[in-house]
Amino acid sequence: MKIAILTDYILKRDYYTETVETLCELLQSDHDVEIYCFAHNEGQVLGPIEKSKIISTYLSHMILNEDDFYSRLHHIPKLADSFHVSCDTDLVVSVSRGFAQGIKIPEVKHICFVHDFNFKTTGFLAKILSPGVKAWIKKSFESVTQLQLNSQASLKKLEKMVDHSILKEKMGSEQNLYSTPIRLEDFPNLDLKREDLIVVDGNSLKNNDYDFFKQLINRMNSNIIVLGTTGFNRKQIETMTSKTTEFWGVRCSGETREVFGKAKWFVSFNSSSFPGDALCALAMKTPVVLLESEVNREFIRDESGVFLNSQEEFLKFDWKKEQLSEFNGSKLRNNALSFNSAKLKIKLKESIN
Repeated sequence: MKIAILTDYILKRDYYTETVETLCELLQSDHDVEIYCFAHNEGQVLGPIEKSKIISTYLSHMILNEDDFYSRLHHIPKLADSFHVSCDTDLVVSVSRGFAQGIKIPEVKHICFVHDFNFKTTGFLAKILSPGVKAWIKKSFESVTQLQLNSQASLKKLEKMVDHSILKEKMGSEQNLYSTPIRLEDFPNLDLKREDLIVVDGNSLKNNDYDFFKQLINRMNSNIIVLGTTGFNRKQIETMTSKTTEFWGVRCSGETREVFGKAKWFVSFNSSSFPGDALCALAMKTPVVLLESEVNREFIRDESGVFLNSQEEFLKFDWKKEQLSEFNGSKLRNNALSFNSAKLKIKLKESIN
């Protein structure tokens, strides 16, 4: 069977590309798989994705990150029509944040997985031309045969842009959600010795969080490791880096699982996207401190951590409080086990059949 996988972009390894990679692992061994996307940073996501032929557009030469992508949304409708997905394609599977489902395809079955549906515009032109892009998104879902979303939060955002009748037709009456995959085999059931260490989700820190985070480092008064790409510039990072505060950037799971397993808290300020790193920390039996939000509540149980409402509450939080006795390690890990990558593979097999 010849299968086309459509995706918005392949820019870096994250939980969006993890979904694409999981589908590649399932499909590549028995099928001819080609990947179509608007932008591809070659070599940034090594593994199964790069094993398939990847067809992208000129945006690949203009886009390095998500902000670059969203500043060029006005290019997307025309580019979607410029693709030439092979006429002998038997099945189309799209993994979309709102755009890949609109790529022009032959009249075949089209299964669409929407991950953290997100419409935002950065840049003057993108904002001015956004009404046309919204109209295109609304129409683009008409070609989808079967639609599945990874969260109720995504569904609520999509309902503001796409007719409810279309969503109901494509999703079915049960409105089943799929589990965004986490490679839990990389986070085994271990009991590591805890240290005076707090791990912070750097991806959730924006440039304007600099003053707040400087204060928070002083309040935490612990060893701190910041994982992921922050919004801080090099000078700001150098100012905050010390013997007790390290900025690790992006690391492989072999390195992150150890610090997750030794930390007393995992902290994130994410409020709008799938809390994958928080679930990885829970898999290593580490409680989380998160910003109160609908999407965090959807994935993280009350018994798995603490939810705070504002930056002020993070600054007032007692970071030295002995917390491990308040949380059950097995329950923390069980929260994460709900998102094993095997579940997505089962879901896709059911959809194909």
